[in-house]
Amino acid sequence: MSRSTITITFNRFPEIAARLPRETSDAVRKTAFDVEADAKQKAPFETGNLRNSIQTHMEPSATEAVIDIAPNRPPNATSAAAATAA
Repeated sequence: MSRSTITITFNRFPEIAARLPRETSDAVRKTAFDVEADAKQKAPFETGNLRNSIQTHMEPSATEAVIDIAPNRPPNATSAAAATAA
């Protein structure tokens, strides 16, 4: 009686590594746009300017995103206006 041994080696690491940057970028993009939508929903509404100013910026293949809120308004504009009025 003879014995046979069959070994199957299947290495998917190169395929996974090749897909990782795109899938990471897609996950970051989806999360950033979800955060943007949530921020817009929770922003107070008077004129709509604040909601309209919330924007997500991301390079097509990037793994990071920037969400700007009121990009045309300088930081601490409310505090600066209050300080000059006092």
